[in-house]
Amino acid sequence: MSPGMERIARQLDRQKKEPVPETLDVAGLGAAIEQLIQSAVEDRVKEELEKQPPPDFNTKPTYMSYEQIPPTPKTPLPKPMEFTFGRDQLGRINQMFVGNTVFNVQRNHEGLIVRIIPSDIAPPTPGVPPAPLNRGIEQWQR
Repeated sequence: MSPGMERIARQLDRQKKEPVPETLDVAGLGAAIEQLIQSAVEDRVKEELEKQPPPDFNTKPTYMSYEQIPPTPKTPLPKPMEFTFGRDQLGRINQMFVGNTVFNVQRNHEGLIVRIIPSDIAPPTPGVPPAPLNRGIEQWQR
């Protein structure tokens, strides 16, 4: 057997647990107390089971007509929100107004939109025209 397999076999041998010896019946004070406790627990369990009504699994209401069936609950519609866009002197979108919140549009050096952030975090960026290579893309940014 390989050394790795021997190591695994030793680990498994260590993990084997010896059987627990059965408890001996000792007719003493401890056995009498255990028997009293067990009988008291059994009596309480019987009493609680007698108090509980038997489960009734056929509690569904029976409907005789279609009108008796209650309507299914519907998800409320989302609130309509109005978005307004502001443009800079180059005609590009630079601000977005949603309800009472104003968002500023940030663009990269190519003039593409990078992120939209709340106006209280960063001031609006000035309208800088994009690099000459990217002027053809500008029509898709509006």
